[in-house]
Amino acid sequence: MRENNLWFQTPLAAIEWTGYKRLILKSDKEPAILAGCNYVKKQFAGEIISEAPPVENHEKSNGEAERAVGMCAAHARTLREFAEFHLKCKIPDNHPLLAWLVDYAGTLITLFSKGEPKDVLTPFQRLKGKPWRVALPPWGEKVDYKRRSKDKFEGRWRPGIYLGVRRQTTERIIGDAEGTWIVQSVRRVPLEDRWDAEFAMSIIGVPWASSAHT
Repeated sequence: MRENNLWFQTPLAAIEWTGYKRLILKSDKEPAILAGCNYVKKQFAGEIISEAPPVENHEKSNGEAERAVGMCAAHARTLREFAEFHLKCKIPDNHPLLAWLVDYAGTLITLFSKGEPKDVLTPFQRLKGKPWRVALPPWGEKVDYKRRSKDKFEGRWRPGIYLGVRRQTTERIIGDAEGTWIVQSVRRVPLEDRWDAEFAMSIIGVPWASSAHT
């Protein structure tokens, strides 16, 4: 695997966003996971201590990480079922939409989830000292987004599918048949136009292999 693979840059950006300068990076011994961890360790400006539990004692030694993975998987299943219900179609297992869905499930946990009943803070609040206040449309919904254009006669608002949000800037990630776009201005469309299966199935690009435009 090449070290400039975009798949590795996503977790690196997530770690840098936390602001921590020293951390423990836990993983299993799967080659692809270890390759990603090694990339992050080399590129991270702070200190990283790597931990990989024995294969025969994986779940017990890595319980907290396993619970986080289970929570993310549960959120991803819920998001998929919600979108498929409104789109009135099945999203194929190899469709680009699902790659964005898994990443967004983790984002929602960071922004809004709370732990024990007495825990009133989300992970985002613990990191940034304030709650997330930016309204977000449902994942997979068709929205209008404002795109830059050099042609003054060209319409600025275009339809796209909401795929996620950049926590660092609150910019939204939008997909369409031309690619993926990082935009600040998004508006919801009339209720009867919000779920468009044909349009949703036409999007291209995945987080680790697409160049998002601004």
